[in-house]
Amino acid sequence: MECFVTHLKDIEGRIDPHYYRPSFLRYAEQLNQKSTVRISDIANVVCGPFGSTITLKDYSNEGVPLIRISNIREDSLVHDDLVFINNEKAAELDSYKVKENDLVISQRGTLGLAAKVDSKFDGAIISANFIAIKAIKELNPDYLKTFLSSDLGKRQLTRQTSGQVQTKLTTDDIKRIRIPVIPLNSQIKVANLMQCTYQLKKQKEAEAQTLLDSIDEYVLGELGIVASQGDNRTCFVVWAKELKGKRIDPKAYTSKPKAILESIGKSKYPIRTVKELVAEQIAGYWGKDPALTENSENHILCNVIRNTDFDNNYNLDLEDVAQRLIPVESYERIKLRAGDILLEKSGGSPAQPVGRVALITKEHEGYAFSNFVQLLRIHKNECLPEYLFTYLRTIYRAGYMEYIQNQTTGIRNLILQEFMSIPVPTPLDFSIQDKIASEALRRVQKAKNLWQEANDSVDKAKAEVERLILSK
Repeated sequence: MECFVTHLKDIEGRIDPHYYRPSFLRYAEQLNQKSTVRISDIANVVCGPFGSTITLKDYSNEGVPLIRISNIREDSLVHDDLVFINNEKAAELDSYKVKENDLVISQRGTLGLAAKVDSKFDGAIISANFIAIKAIKELNPDYLKTFLSSDLGKRQLTRQTSGQVQTKLTTDDIKRIRIPVIPLNSQIKVANLMQCTYQLKKQKEAEAQTLLDSIDEYVLGELGIVASQGDNRTCFVVWAKELKGKRIDPKAYTSKPKAILESIGKSKYPIRTVKELVAEQIAGYWGKDPALTENSENHILCNVIRNTDFDNNYNLDLEDVAQRLIPVESYERIKLRAGDILLEKSGGSPAQPVGRVALITKEHEGYAFSNFVQLLRIHKNECLPEYLFTYLRTIYRAGYMEYIQNQTTGIRNLILQEFMSIPVPTPLDFSIQDKIASEALRRVQKAKNLWQEANDSVDKAKAEVERLILSK
C-alpha cells in the first residue's frame, strides 16, 4: 500500500489518488523544466470508428486495408493476415483513414502500443481498437513514436488512464500527453537508437527461436525417428476391431496420430510406455484463498503452480504464482521434488492443445501444484527425468497431444490413459539419455539467454533515451 498527501492547491480536476502518486508528480516536475508541447498542439487525434460500424458484409478480398489490433507489435505494424474492406465502405470512413508517417496507438488489449504507419498501410482505415495521431507537425514522427513507447510516455499514459471504470485510452488522454521539444538532430538520434535496438532485439529473438525449433529435429534424429505427418484425408475407414474398448470419435483415428506412432515404433532403441517409466502419479490440489479463509490452522501457505505458469518456450514462469492455503497432510503428498515432471491435464485452447510438460529442476520448498496439473514421478532407475521431459516436449510439439484430448465443456481434458500409453524410445545406456537431454536443455538455456539479452538491450536503450530527452 502506498500512502501520500496531496494538498488542495495541487488538485487539477481529478480526485482519484492514483493520479497524484509521488512517482507521477516527480516526473511531471521534470517535464516542467523542459520545453514541451501537447499532442493536441501538433497533430489531429482521431479515435477509431464505433465497434459495430464495420460488419462482415464490408470485408473484401481486396480494397482498403484495415489496421486491426493483431497488426501492431511492440515497435511497429506487421502485415501478417491483412484484412480489407470494400472501397464503398472505406469512402464512408474516410475520416478514419491514416497516411504514411501518421501514428496509431492501441486503446484496448495492451494499452499504449505505438507504431508509425508505413507505406503498405498508407490510406488504410483504423479499427475501433486504435487512436490515430495524424498530420504531425513540428516533431519528427519517429521521435514522437519513440517517446510514446518509452517509459516517459508510458508513465503519462498510465497516469491519464487511471481512475476509469474500464481501462481504456481516449482521444482526450492522448491529446494531453506532453512531449519534450528537443533539437531535431537529437530527435533523430533518439529515434535511430531505438530503431537499431529493436532490430537487434528481433535478430536475437529469431536466433533464439531457431535454437528452440532445432531441438525437435535433434531429439528425433538421435532416436532414429523419421518424422511423418500422415495425410490430410477427412474421409477414411476404421475397422470395428480397432474400436473395441477404445474411443469412437473420428479424431483419434486420423492419419496424423497413426503416422507419429508408427514413426516412433521404428526407433533404433527399445520402446517403453510412459506408464512403465512413471513410478507415481499424483493429482494436484487448488487449496483455499487466504484472503477468504478465517480458520487457516493446519494449513500451509503455498505457491501453487497452475497450467498458466507453463512457459511454452522454456519450462516454467514462476513470476506470478498463485498463493493458496493447502492442508498440511495434502502438502506432504503434493510438494515438489527435483526431477518431478508436471503434466497439464486440463485447460488448453484451440491454438494450444492440453498436455504441456514442465520439469522441476531443483527443490522448491513451499511449492505445490493445482488440480489442473498432474505430477509424474519417474522410475529413476529406468529413465532420466530430464530425458523423458525432453522427449515428451518433442512429442507435444509434433502435434500428438491434439489427438489424445477431449472437450465436453469449455475446458479441454487430456485422456490420461492414452497419454500414459505413449511409446518412449528408451536407450538402456543412461549416458545416451543424458547426452540427448543435456544438449536439448543447453539449447533451451542459450535461447533463454538470447531472449534476456534482447530485453536487456531494450531496457538499456530506453534508459539512454530518457537521459537524452530529459538532459539539459
